[in-house]
Amino acid sequence: MKFIQKLRSSIISPTPVKTLKEAQRIALDEGIKHVYLGNV
Repeated sequence: MKFIQKLRSSIISPTPVKTLKEAQRIALDEGIKHVYLGNV
């Protein structure tokens, strides 16, 4: 799930796509069958 900042704050930035793809790869390697990145 990608975090998208809704508040006017520079403390937290959106999750980089590279990080999401790495998490997807790890999940698939661990045997999770349905891992989708969605609208990135």
